[in-house]
Amino acid sequence: ASALLADNPVMAEYYQATYGRACAQIAYGAACGPPADSGAPARFGLERKRYLLVVARLEPENNTDLIVEEYRRSGVALPLAVVGDAPYGAAYLEELKRLGGEHVRFLGRVDDQAALNGLFAGAYLHLHGHEVGGTNPSLLRAMAAGTAPLALDALFNQAVLGGTGFLFKKEPGDLAGRLGRLCASPETVESAGRAARERAEREYTWEAVTAAHAALFAGLAGPKEPRGDP
Repeated sequence: ASALLADNPVMAEYYQATYGRACAQIAYGAACGPPADSGAPARFGLERKRYLLVVARLEPENNTDLIVEEYRRSGVALPLAVVGDAPYGAAYLEELKRLGGEHVRFLGRVDDQAALNGLFAGAYLHLHGHEVGGTNPSLLRAMAAGTAPLALDALFNQAVLGGTGFLFKKEPGDLAGRLGRLCASPETVESAGRAARERAEREYTWEAVTAAHAALFAGLAGPKEPRGDP
């Protein structure tokens, strides 16, 4: 290839270390779609800043089963809302519903982008279990909404958060304990949400993304040869 492009610095480092190839790194913009619909949580039976949120494709690598199990273990009073479907794993979705019982609300896929932004903005915490795939748009979207992320402690997520938000490990009881402590400390969570939004507004703007792509393409094209007179 004339150039390699990754959406996360950890992936760029991997290509350099594994294949000896320099790799450009350009992520995505954090702000997506129309302004948040502030009435969306209520339409799903949720109270603003009184629920936890997962937005993901429901497949094992996104660890929604771990999140549901740890949520149940934590005993926190806030409901857990799960947005997403399982296009290739109906059995996995059924297992999640079994694990969640009456305590977890599965909202299905939400295509209305204003409503989805409203759900992000209204959540107390965004629980993010993705461990592969580089820079994940749902994590950026939570940050742009000013909702503090509680993300799996994976290198990709560390790079995106840049010290904002919170991290949990896959060890049994770790997420449950963190949920208990954070649900008892709204000031800490609110402060983390502000820091995440500031990082999104500083580091993940569409203006910077498009400018970086344009510069990459211009470099690949090279200087234009002057055209002589016919």
